[in-house]
Amino acid sequence: MALHPDYPLPDVDDPVMRPFWEGAREGKLMLQRERAIGRVHWPPKPMYWKGGGRLEWFQASGRGASTLT
Repeated sequence: MALHPDYPLPDVDDPVMRPFWEGAREGKLMLQRERAIGRVHWPPKPMYWKGGGRLEWFQASGRGASTLT
């Protein structure tokens, strides 16, 4: 399969995305959420982002559901 020139390879050394890629190597889907309210962020934010929320990484359970109707 050829790579499309308009889609660059991800930067697996990006410190913001590092926990995501480390989890992927282990077969885990890692997501980021605000500790206080549980809001999930995608794409991930720096650990102390402008909204003031304190963020943490967690492993997704695999039981997600679509909120689209």
